[in-house]
Amino acid sequence: GFALHGGKARAGQEPRKRRTSRQKFRHSLKRFTAWGTAQRHRRLRVVFERLPSQRRGYDKDYGVHGNTASLPQCFLSVIRILMPWLHRRRQRQ
Repeated sequence: GFALHGGKARAGQEPRKRRTSRQKFRHSLKRFTAWGTAQRHRRLRVVFERLPSQRRGYDKDYGVHGNTASLPQCFLSVIRILMPWLHRRRQRQ
């Protein structure tokens, strides 16, 4: 589930760095969208109690050395998916 690319270390070596492959990243976001669609009718407390476990699962799968840039990118994408649905539940933003 990783794409390899070259990087630059502080000591000057050129290690192979990893990044989540685009296909796996898209698949993870589709799975989260399906989960969010199924959960959006629940109380906010329940949704936000389960959200960290969803993120922990992604972090454990893809949280390897050299892939630190993809983890916050996934979290921001998840927030962009979830928040419009939550904002529709009330008349204010």
